[in-house]
Amino acid sequence: MFASIIKCVWQCCTAALLIGGGIASAEPVVDLSNHGERISVTGLSQDQLLAISSASYQIWLQAASNSDAPSMPLESVVLSDRLIIEPRFRLLPERDYELIVGPPSAPLVAATLISPKPNVAVPQIDTVSPNLDVIPANTLRVYLTFSQPMRRGQVKDMIWLEDETGSRVRSPFLNLATELWDREQKRLTLLLDPGRTKQGVGPNIEGGAPLKSGQSVTLVIAADMKSAAGASITKPYRHHYSIVDALRDSIAPEAWRIAAPKASSGEPLLVYFERAIDPAVATRLLHVKAADGSKLPGYVESSNEVWSFEPYQNWRREEYTLVVDSNLEDISGNTIGYSFDVPPGTRNRNRNNEAALRSFMPRD
Repeated sequence: MFASIIKCVWQCCTAALLIGGGIASAEPVVDLSNHGERISVTGLSQDQLLAISSASYQIWLQAASNSDAPSMPLESVVLSDRLIIEPRFRLLPERDYELIVGPPSAPLVAATLISPKPNVAVPQIDTVSPNLDVIPANTLRVYLTFSQPMRRGQVKDMIWLEDETGSRVRSPFLNLATELWDREQKRLTLLLDPGRTKQGVGPNIEGGAPLKSGQSVTLVIAADMKSAAGASITKPYRHHYSIVDALRDSIAPEAWRIAAPKASSGEPLLVYFERAIDPAVATRLLHVKAADGSKLPGYVESSNEVWSFEPYQNWRREEYTLVVDSNLEDISGNTIGYSFDVPPGTRNRNRNNEAALRSFMPRD
């Protein structure tokens, strides 16, 4: 996690602050959000923000050690009082980066971003998903998020499922030799073997599903599981699941409950799902459109049960649209208009390629 305020080295030139004859009223300040993935630049004049918004000025973010390299992929949003920059990939620890806004010969902003040293504290399990007590027998994925980057090559020996007797469930996860970590090595995806889960296919017929309705399992992470820095989690982690019947119906966004935010506020929009949704997919495949059809920028979080959207600017008193991509999945792989797992010989419905739309109005 980046520090809240980063060290900035400003290359100041009076000419660089002149836009249309106006001088910036305050020295720009660069700030990193608590999420560590967003850069905010304040103190720019309205003329400067307008010039950035119209693409009159470029935004560059690159490793300081390689000034000739192209800019990192990023997205930018110009608000009424600041510039928001979101790198596609999180900055590497203990690296210096150069941020330039404007022409390189006379930039509006020229800052050196210094990322902090990696945290070598004892790693913790921040989240487990599904973070539920009860899950369907055809659950497909388990996500684990750690507080620190974790060491590769240990998942097969350090993570398993136990049945009600305390015995290990036989090979519940698919191919643990190929570990599915995110870029930071903090989030791990465990795939429950779909061949054993899906009805009527060979592995299911031969070995049965790893999760059985009416029984219970415990997800166990061994105390010796280590971070990339070599620190162990020190005590075993256990999460108990009760297993119920498989979920084989398609997702129904029309059944979701939308808790509209208050107009003229920055309150989050809350969407309550009718079933457990895959949160990793939901963070990418739901978004909000304004009345003019433009995609609303903001910060997104999702659990299995609730999706939250906090806009960068206050809500207006107008109709907004929640857009749900057709590829959204629940924790059993079902999508909108499509069931992942149907009985053998049953004709599945065609996958729906159209997004689902839900309108809402901020409350007074």
